[in-house]
Amino acid sequence: ELKSEGKEGRRHQNFSTGQFRVEEFRLPVLEGRVTPAEKKSLVNVKSVPVDVQVNYVSGGAAIGLPVRVSALVRGKYLNYSDYEDFNFTPPRATGKPGGSGENGEEEATATQDQRVVANKLPVTLDRNGAGQVTLDKLPKVREPQELLLEAAYADPNGEVQTIRSVSTLWPAGVVVGLKTESWASSSQKIKFQTLALNLSGKPAADVALEVKAVAHIVTTSRKRMVGGFYTYDNKTEIKDLGKVCSGKSDARGLLLCDAQLSEPGEVELVVTATDKDGNTIQAASSIYVTKQGELW
Repeated sequence: ELKSEGKEGRRHQNFSTGQFRVEEFRLPVLEGRVTPAEKKSLVNVKSVPVDVQVNYVSGGAAIGLPVRVSALVRGKYLNYSDYEDFNFTPPRATGKPGGSGENGEEEATATQDQRVVANKLPVTLDRNGAGQVTLDKLPKVREPQELLLEAAYADPNGEVQTIRSVSTLWPAGVVVGLKTESWASSSQKIKFQTLALNLSGKPAADVALEVKAVAHIVTTSRKRMVGGFYTYDNKTEIKDLGKVCSGKSDARGLLLCDAQLSEPGEVELVVTATDKDGNTIQAASSIYVTKQGELW
């Protein structure tokens, strides 16, 4: 509560800024951690062993403590300060090339998904305060995803404590990015760059890269309804334009490309990187191709 006084000290004004309560706080008796058992990166994994460790704050293991382990897979946004001009997002999931999508609407991408992969799996800790549980049937990821692990247990102070950790699920042992211009003319070659990084965000050399072009053609029709009203129907056609560039990344992690795109309209460039184990990861970026210079 704030108070202000006038020059003569006789005027008082009160301004209420809100209220809050302080509940009883109980110090936890136990502390712990929950992490993947393997310290290496989680690349194209189908199952993940999870370690749980709980100890008393004052020292000693929480022997025989029952713990419930849960896990959630959610989207992960990639951003590298040294490569802000590159796009690392995956291609749009609008069906197979040659098909069509009604109303021009894009399907939800994996970054919008949140899936529970384990719900309160029971674990009883051993004499060392340790336990392990395996997460089976993990979804196959087409882009990097976060794996959120949670372990809940009853603390002797009367409260339920939850410990968490976040790991990354990788579709491949590399990360791929794409840098393009926003528009180009069909009469000129377009130049773009593809980028391969390791999972630490450093340039990766000798990574196989391949770029394909996909045209998104939207056709809109207007229909007259009863009463003089109109409705609009949109239909999106996907046309595969084939491979436009391929090769291996250099010491900077780059592959420089140029291509001729004769299809006017919105063209999506999709780059696929393949790691040494044959796992793949994709990134995409759209470019608008004009036929006679009219960008609109």
